[in-house]
Amino acid sequence: MQEHAMRVFVSSVMQGFEAERAAARDAIELLRHEAVMAEGFGAQPQSSQSACLDKVRSCDVYVGVFGRRYGYVAPSGMSVSEEEFEEARQRGLRILVFVSNEEKDPKQDDFLRKVGDYNSGYFYAKYTTAAELQNLVVRGLNDLGRAGGGKRSADEAARHIVSCSDAVQPEHHQSGLLVGLTPTQDLGELLGPQRLSDQSFHEEVTQLLLFGQKPRLFDATSGTRTEEGRDFVRFRQQSRGRRETFSSLTLYADGTCIVSGDLTLPDRGFEHSIMMGCIIDSNLVSQRLLAAINVASSCYQLIADRRLTTVYLSAEIRGINQKQFGPVPRTPPRSMSMPMRELGNAVRATDSPQEYSLPQLREGTTIASDFLDRWTRFFKAEGAYFAGAET
Repeated sequence: MQEHAMRVFVSSVMQGFEAERAAARDAIELLRHEAVMAEGFGAQPQSSQSACLDKVRSCDVYVGVFGRRYGYVAPSGMSVSEEEFEEARQRGLRILVFVSNEEKDPKQDDFLRKVGDYNSGYFYAKYTTAAELQNLVVRGLNDLGRAGGGKRSADEAARHIVSCSDAVQPEHHQSGLLVGLTPTQDLGELLGPQRLSDQSFHEEVTQLLLFGQKPRLFDATSGTRTEEGRDFVRFRQQSRGRRETFSSLTLYADGTCIVSGDLTLPDRGFEHSIMMGCIIDSNLVSQRLLAAINVASSCYQLIADRRLTTVYLSAEIRGINQKQFGPVPRTPPRSMSMPMRELGNAVRATDSPQEYSLPQLREGTTIASDFLDRWTRFFKAEGAYFAGAET
């Protein structure tokens, strides 16, 4: 059991589900957590559904109990239960899903397929009776309690990410992006020695690196090199020559994921290559950051440990000294000014790692956009923002 009581929201249809809702409430209260249920809301100044969504936002855990019926359809076009599930997912709540072993209505089938698509990192179980449901809710909450018992602070996560990143360094003259993620809880070994060395696992990771979700950090026309350490496996791509590029992914036994890549612009001729050494392209940073988040998200889905629900994420641009930052035009500008102040070698998007749920990680565009805005503000404040491409 957790040291502190959790607020647990119970979501289901109401009519005909009294026994199941009572079973869920009893399981929650048995473990001395607080059950947040529509039955106890009383009179509310806003609509009942608006009140329910407000309650979801105030909770730590979402428990969805789904049976045959889809339920009342709200003005949004979704059922009340689906709205509550979406709110919990977007807010990064820890999610427990329980589905009855009975034939479902077509709309409920569609909804549950969507729930299944989002299921990585969630506790998901099927039940037949209310008594079985109660036992499963107890088990699910206990699993969350064990996962949450050793939560790292953001400072601890930052130090751990730095120690895991030390082996990943760009060339001394080259700008690069480094993204580090680590579980918010100390979960022990998520990848044991056997799996870290398993060639089939290496092949699965290589496939997602080369042919997975776009944008990609790795070039599908080139191969990868695999290196193994005591508690990690690393996948690399590197090319030498006039245009040096590199990409790497390192997976640690404890679930820490370090993704890095160069910020080298495409070769567009000699004049453009001179500019390449002076400007960090903000559009390329955005693309590479989203690619890194996609890679990490796919790896966590591949690891598929249901205890892993949230991660800390940190991102930094390296090799920034004497560089400007901004959208690079296709044709070189007539003149450029260099930053007057020393910028140091690296800048993080945030002072400390940020916490995200796995569903938030899978929809990484929002994270990438937020981080890019933060870097833009930094370079503008330092007088190192390149606005030559703006009108």
